[in-house]
Amino acid sequence: MPPPTPPPSSIPPPGPGSSEPAPRPSAKKKRFAAKNPTRKRRGFGTYLYGAVIAVILVFGALQLYDLLTAGSEPEVGEHIHAALGIDVCGVFAENAPKFESQADSDAETKAGLHSHGDGLIHIHPFTEEEAGDNATVGRFMDYGGFEVDEEHLTLWDGLAVTNGDQCPDGRVANVRWAVNGEEQDGNPADFHPEDQDVITIAFLPDGDPIPEPPAEVLAILPKPSDVRQDG
Repeated sequence: MPPPTPPPSSIPPPGPGSSEPAPRPSAKKKRFAAKNPTRKRRGFGTYLYGAVIAVILVFGALQLYDLLTAGSEPEVGEHIHAALGIDVCGVFAENAPKFESQADSDAETKAGLHSHGDGLIHIHPFTEEEAGDNATVGRFMDYGGFEVDEEHLTLWDGLAVTNGDQCPDGRVANVRWAVNGEEQDGNPADFHPEDQDVITIAFLPDGDPIPEPPAEVLAILPKPSDVRQDG
């Protein structure tokens, strides 16, 4: 009697000569969906706090920069000098007249930047407000009752000129200035002289050379009369 036929669901293993591989049991793989991280919304207070911190840091950096770059000379009580010549259309003006008190003030308000009528800026700060970087050409002019900037000059002899005015030869002139023989840019009033600087503020046509102050002024610059010791 022949052996019974196996049921259809039963698959015998392949024989020695079979080319088909044995079936492998299948397993269902679980797929996990990537979850997006939950983002927390930042409130207005967080942004405000960050802005305040940024402002503090910027302010601190600026203060540190000013501290590192600010000029500390001359200090209160020190005495330095710079020569100042004013050339208008090729002719030097008279030296700034003598003054030792601030213009438009009582005689008790001393001017830490003053003139002895010798063509020098005498820089002798009495307060912190006129020491260091505050000791400028503009402060000297203001104390004497005069004016200077990059556009106009108002001097002690009543002479006032403005950029675009003409010199006697008909040429248009502008306010220009030089320090130690080199022409400068910007506002001469902002310049902070150092000891023995040679300054010329000129009202000249562009391209004309800016001369040094008169020789007699340069001659006394190394040893001004107020610090000279005879004998």
